[in-house]
Amino acid sequence: MHRIMTVVVAVLLAACGGDAGRAGDSEADNPEADARGGVIGEAYVDSLDKAEAVEDLALEQKERIDEALEEADGRD
Repeated sequence: MHRIMTVVVAVLLAACGGDAGRAGDSEADNPEADARGGVIGEAYVDSLDKAEAVEDLALEQKERIDEALEEADGRD
């Protein structure tokens, strides 16, 4: 059982780091993809940008509500 686990771990490690030496896959070949983190990183960055836009909108709406509440308190 111990040998099987060792083989499984070795295969996983080889799969994770085995593609660094392939031709045409270096950072110099595709600087835009590497700057944004590749396909997965680009989707993550796009999602993060959308989330930040939603957060900014929510903060703007909160400020408007706070101002309206302060104005309503001043009228009483």
